[in-house]
This record gives sequence, structure tokens and C-alpha cells, in this order.
Amino acid sequence: MSSGLESIINWKIEDRCPDKRLKEIFPYSERANSVYARNKYNSCIKDGVLRISGAIDIMEGLEYHFQNFSQLSSNLKKRDVASFVFSREVVDHCRHEFLAYSNRVGQFYKFAKSNYVDRRVVLYDSKIHYLIKYKTFRDKHAAHRNIDWPKKDEEHIDCVSNAFGNRKGVCTFDENARIIYQIKKNRENYSFNLLVEHEKIMQECYYVISEVVSN
Repeated sequence: MSSGLESIINWKIEDRCPDKRLKEIFPYSERANSVYARNKYNSCIKDGVLRISGAIDIMEGLEYHFQNFSQLSSNLKKRDVASFVFSREVVDHCRHEFLAYSNRVGQFYKFAKSNYVDRRVVLYDSKIHYLIKYKTFRDKHAAHRNIDWPKKDEEHIDCVSNAFGNRKGVCTFDENARIIYQIKKNRENYSFNLLVEHEKIMQECYYVISEVVSN
């Protein structure tokens, strides 16, 4: 067994919810930490501490930015959105949290598709459907702006705007005054309602961690 930084023997990994069943543990990052701690001596993960701990940290980041976004967007009221008198400042602050969240989605996707994970589990795309779908927002607007570095094989996108910078209106609202971000890629429209989709994304992240540490 390796004795380097990646080795389990150099890390203290604790289950902070030892008396709970996994399905009883929330948030999902805490559940992921527990399933990791309960399997930490599994031979297939003894040299993957940095990768797995880092992926759980990404989950914590997703939850952090979601909570900030949720608190900010709670200031948007149905009547205000319907009459277009909502606070521009609130929408702008939500945008910054959304972009930070999108970047974390992209990071976790890269972990899920890494050689490290691929060598340990068979991870079908159907199991990370939402990570794949919503990493598009990260690819276009958190990693770099398409307007600055467009790909030749993609239709030009004027990045996310009322939400992301211009006045073309790629931020809209649902009937409950929840912000929906929109982009267009290769003539296909993508919509991201973070307040609705967050749970699905976290379930997929947990699934990946659970599969990696349990196999």
C-alpha cells in the first residue's frame, strides 16, 4: 500500500453520524462522508483519499451555493415578478451564486468521468443524467465565456444574460417566481431551475461516491 499523500493511513476520516442509517443522513455531502468513512479500508480506495475527499468537498460547495441562492431568491415575490418590479440586485446576486454552483457541477462531472472512477465502477451516463445535462452551463459560462472563446462546431451563444450580461433575456421565472436560466447550444435549448434540480444533482453525486467506495 502506498504511504504517500493519497494513502488512507495519512488521513483521519471519521463518520460523524455513526448511529444513523445512511438514508437518514442529510445533507448529501454528510451522507457521502459517512459512506466513505464506513468503507475507508476497502482495498479499492486506499490510495484515493485526495480524489474522494475532494469530490465530497465539491458536494459541500454545491450545497453552500444552493443555500445562498435559495435564500437570495426567496426575496423574489410572485406579484413583483409578474409586474417586472423585482430587485435587479437580488437577480444579480443569484446569478453569481448560480455561476459558482455551475462550476462545482462541472468539477464533479470531471471526477465522475475520471480514469480513477472509470477503473473502479461502470458508471452509465443514465446514472449521472443531470450532471451531464447541466454541466453545459459550466462549459459555456463558468469555465470561460463562449463569446470570448467560441468553438467552431457550435452555434454562437451570447452568454447568459439578464442573468449573464446582455439584454437578450435568458433568465426567466416560473409560476412560483423561481429563476430559470436558459442557454442554447447547437440549436438545442437548455433550461436550469436550480431550486427544482438541486436535489437530483445531489442524489447523482452521492450515487457516484457510494459506488466508488463500495466496490
